[in-house]
Amino acid sequence: MRSIQRVKMVVLESMSIKDMVLVLIAVAGCINLVQFILFHSMLMPRMDFPAFYSASVALHGGVEAASLYDKEGFFEIVSKSFGANPGHLLWLYPPPLLWLVEPLYFFEPDTAYLIWSFLTLLPIGFAAWIAGARGLVWAALVLNPTTVALMAFGKTDALFLLMLCISIFGRRRGIVGMSLGLLLLKPQLALAALIILC
Repeated sequence: MRSIQRVKMVVLESMSIKDMVLVLIAVAGCINLVQFILFHSMLMPRMDFPAFYSASVALHGGVEAASLYDKEGFFEIVSKSFGANPGHLLWLYPPPLLWLVEPLYFFEPDTAYLIWSFLTLLPIGFAAWIAGARGLVWAALVLNPTTVALMAFGKTDALFLLMLCISIFGRRRGIVGMSLGLLLLKPQLALAALIILC
């Protein structure tokens, strides 16, 4: 028991307050991540993921991409995939996003949801690395509760965060330009692109 207390004291004395805060953020994110893994089937989101999955299933079922923008038609598509339309979802995304969601069709909804959610960590980790985060700062950025919330809702914001980081910190004009173009797949981020260009 005393040896454990000694180790705790040595660790606490060697850490700055900043390091302790980063560790706490990472621990909170890990706790949220474990909860997400254990209860993912009860947390099926009422936001973006059902729209992505339903669009994928519809495309593989022969539905034309243009018909996804029809409100009543998309409501029926989501209802077929999920039994009801959770949150009265609409397909409001630009056509190129269909390339990203199309592979979801090959999995059952729960499996596709887990895969989609964990793939959220990749762009967040890469964006943090591009921004210069290393060690505890990187872990705190990747494993923070906000990241777990993005995973839970199945949103695409992590991908756009990566595009934004490449646009800000990138050195090659071609890659920065491509990132700004991809950033505009989410039209509300056009303002961010304009700020970067100024």
